Amino acid sequence: MITSHQSSDGKLRDICDGSYFRNHPLLGSEQQAIQIVLYYDDFCPVNPLGHRAKKYKIGGFYFMLGNIDPKYRSQLQSVHLVALCFSASIKKYGFQRVLKPFINDMITLTERGIIVQRTDGKFLMKGSLLIVVADNLAAHAIGGFFESFSSLHPCRFCLISKFQHAN
Repeated sequence: MITSHQSSDGKLRDICDGSYFRNHPLLGSEQQAIQIVLYYDDFCPVNPLGHRAKKYKIGGFYFMLGNIDPKYRSQLQSVHLVALCFSASIKKYGFQRVLKPFINDMITLTERGIIVQRTDGKFLMKGSLLIVVADNLAAHAIGGFFESFSSLHPCRFCLISKFQHAN
């Protein structure tokens, strides 16, 4: 069963309780809209301490459906591969070019939708990207920020300085 997970008491418990979701032209208005959660992270399939670790670093993109119950979202059978590519290719060509097929699919899903055949009939379902999930370094890469914890402000949220000392 597809559910939006919106709270009925006004408390923030899920991304569906936020203003972005409520104001989204598709997700906030259509109860049956497909919610896509995109996840990105880099990994090394070889020895991470070796001199060739960065050479074989791979960027992985996965998606989950935000409509399913939260306890099932991160189970292996609910996580689907979008793309794998060398991290160097992402840096060279950019996220938009690497994810072009996925972006085109998202446009199609949003504008035209897909027909779902079930025993109780055919249904036209539309959907949209709900959120992009990533660790701190991957989020910095997606946002075009400096990818390092050695900068003056290692956290883009609290802006703590690496030179501040506790009193």
